[in-house]
Formats: sequence, structure tokens, C-alpha cells
Amino acid sequence: MYLKGLLYLEEGKYPEALDCLNRCLEMGPPPDRYFSICGIADEKPRKLLKVVTDSLIRHGTDFFRHGLRPESFSILETAFGQLKKTPDQESYTKLIETMLAMAEAV
Repeated sequence: MYLKGLLYLEEGKYPEALDCLNRCLEMGPPPDRYFSICGIADEKPRKLLKVVTDSLIRHGTDFFRHGLRPESFSILETAFGQLKKTPDQESYTKLIETMLAMAEAV
């Protein structure tokens, strides 16, 4: 699931990447009888989820700047939904700052 999420991220398929990485967290660590990369069940997917979430925030900002407001809010809503699942203070701050800047621009 982690590698699949990474591939989706590389392709710019953010919702699919989020689905895979969240599933990776849900699955937890593999049984001891299987080879596994250290941190693959928690640390690595959480870091990648942050990358995806921050990318969504950047894309939402870019869409807004190009006048694509409905699309930008949809993207930011996806980022917010992910932050409810895997909270990250830095990403929350970026999202709030982005939303405030958008509100001031309207």
C-alpha cells in the first residue's frame, strides 16, 4: 500500500495516494514472518501523507490564483479532510493561512 501510494503521488493522483497511505496506516505493521521496511506501517506513510497534504494546499492556492475558485476549495477540502485523519500542526497552519489569504482576496 505504501509503494502504491508513493506511485500515485508521483503521478499526481492525490486522492488515490491518500487512500493508499491511509489504508497503510490502518493495516498496521505486517506479521513478523514477512520482510518489511522499518517504519512502513506508521512513520513513512505519515511523512508521505504530510507531503501529499502540503501539495494539495499548494495546488489549491495555485488554482485560486488562476481564478479557479470552486476547484481550489474542493482541493483544500480534501486537504482538510486528511488533516482530520492525520493531524499535523504545520499543515493546519498552512491551510488556515491559505484560507485567510483567499478570504481577504475576495
